[in-house]
Amino acid sequence: MKSTLFIVPLVLLLFCGCRTVSIDEESFVLATFNIRCPVDKSHNIWQERKSRCTALIKRNGFDIFGVQEATREQLNDLLACGTYQYIGGGRNDFKDSGEFSAILYRKDRFKLIKGGTFGLSETPEIPGVKSWGSACPRIATWGLFQDRQTGKKFIYYNTHLDHVSEQARVNGIKLLVAHVSITSCSGSHSLQPHSQVQFGVVDRGLTGSSLSSAI
Repeated sequence: MKSTLFIVPLVLLLFCGCRTVSIDEESFVLATFNIRCPVDKSHNIWQERKSRCTALIKRNGFDIFGVQEATREQLNDLLACGTYQYIGGGRNDFKDSGEFSAILYRKDRFKLIKGGTFGLSETPEIPGVKSWGSACPRIATWGLFQDRQTGKKFIYYNTHLDHVSEQARVNGIKLLVAHVSITSCSGSHSLQPHSQVQFGVVDRGLTGSSLSSAI
C-alpha cells in the first residue's frame, strides 16, 4: 500500500478532551487525558482512581491519546491491559524519572515510525531544565505514526504547559511551533481565555476551527 503523509489539524484538547479524526473516510479517536500525578489522599488516591481512568479510556474507545502528569507507575497501570504501546520519557531525564507527557496508541492500529521527548526550555535537548520562570521542567513528546488500516502517516504532539508562568507558556508554544510542520497536538495547556498563547497559535494558522476553550 502506498503511504501518504496526512496533515491533521492542530487539536487543543483539555483535560479529558476527545475528538474523532477522519482521514479519507477512515476515522480514529484521538484524545488527551490529564490523569493527575498520585499526590492525593483517600478517597482520590491513584489506587482508587485508576480503575475509573481505565474504564473511561475503554468506554470512549481511545485509539491514540496523550497523558499528562503520569508517573512511571501510572503509565504501567494504563499499559497493563495490553492494548496500547507508548512513546515518551519523564521530564527529569527523558527516560523514567519525573512526570511523563506520553503518547499511548493502539498497537494493532498504529505503527510508530519515530519520535521522542524534548524540553520546553532554553536548552530543549537537556532534560530537567526550568526556563522563563516555569514552576518545573516542561516537556513535549512527539511521534510519527502510520495508520495500519490506511497507510496514512501523521505526526502527533503531546505536552503540558506551565501553570505559573505566562512567559513559559508562550515560549513553550513557540518551541512547539518551531518543531511542528505537520501535526496533531494535545495537552494540558494551563491557559486563561484570550491568553497570548492562544493568540500565538491562532496567528500561526495552526488551529483552523479546532481550538477549544482554555483552562
